[in-house]
Amino acid sequence: MRVWDSILAFLLRLWLRDERRYARRWILRLKLGRRHSTLGNDVKDEAETRRKAEQWLAYMRGLGLKPNHACVEIGCGSLWAAEPVIRYLDPGKYVGLDITDYFFSLGRQRLGTLIDKKRVELRVLTPGELARQAARPADFVFARKVLAHVEPDELPEFMTNFCRLIHSGTIGVIDNPKTETTGYRNPGTIAYALADILPHVPPGIKCTQHRFTLILCREMAPVMNPDDAARAFA
Repeated sequence: MRVWDSILAFLLRLWLRDERRYARRWILRLKLGRRHSTLGNDVKDEAETRRKAEQWLAYMRGLGLKPNHACVEIGCGSLWAAEPVIRYLDPGKYVGLDITDYFFSLGRQRLGTLIDKKRVELRVLTPGELARQAARPADFVFARKVLAHVEPDELPEFMTNFCRLIHSGTIGVIDNPKTETTGYRNPGTIAYALADILPHVPPGIKCTQHRFTLILCREMAPVMNPDDAARAFA
């Protein structure tokens, strides 16, 4: 196993140098037949992945998400968390962004005609695309299974980019289990303490930690019952 890990690490240094570390690692692993819990179409436990995705939709609805709301997902991956949201929203209301189109191209294959029926937008997250999304305010912006893979040196950029999409009336949601100390929950995922996140939140935006999520909004914007909504996410 150590020999294989060394070979894999060497290949990752040579391939897709311009992608983020987590993305390039899992693109290669998926191409080699490895299974992930939410990336690709052959996930480890599809029933559990779908159950958690439905829980996420229930949580978002608890925060006030309505079918006519515009919703942007940062790090949409292979659209497992997005699928129930897409089905729930009216056509033309969901935009999915990721740093590589490889992940969401797999989700597009799985969902087939639903993508066209719901007029889903799937875009590679570039500075230009971020500016485009920032210019058309969304009602909800969310990131699920993303922050846990953001390394500490990447946290300032991630939070800055996410907060660019938070306008007056926008509710931002990032899954992040409550913890007093930032640290690895396992070798591949990080839980961030709120104290380590707040320095990277721009002025004028309120960021609060709830049981499972960070909620972000403009200082005067109301947020509907995040703790009640958390019961559906438990």
